[in-house]
Amino acid sequence: MEHFATRAIWWSCLLLVICFALMFIREDLEDNPAIEQDLAEIRQEAGEIDHLLKEELHEEHEALRDTLEHKN
Repeated sequence: MEHFATRAIWWSCLLLVICFALMFIREDLEDNPAIEQDLAEIRQEAGEIDHLLKEELHEEHEALRDTLEHKN
């Protein structure tokens, strides 16, 4: 039980540090709109990459399905 209590304290400290860092990041975003624009572009590019990867995965899945159907 003592091990769990120690880990709980460390996890709480970690979450507090993350929240503290996010507070300053949010301030920087409000002070510098260019950062927010860059983040929006990064999100858009990530979405496009995600879409392309899903299409590629779907194509590979279909190709494997066709290959298995032809073997049977």
